[in-house]
Amino acid sequence: MVRRRLAGYKVPRAIVLLDRLPRTPTGKLEAAAVRRIAAGEQGT
Repeated sequence: MVRRRLAGYKVPRAIVLLDRLPRTPTGKLEAAAVRRIAAGEQGT
């Protein structure tokens, strides 16, 4: 189990599966959208 091998701060609180990662128009990862998705908020 992961919790036994890693420090508590390294264990993810949740794992969210996405069909694709949200990207900016220039192709970079849109970190704010990833945080909204992880928090369970609806985002575009």
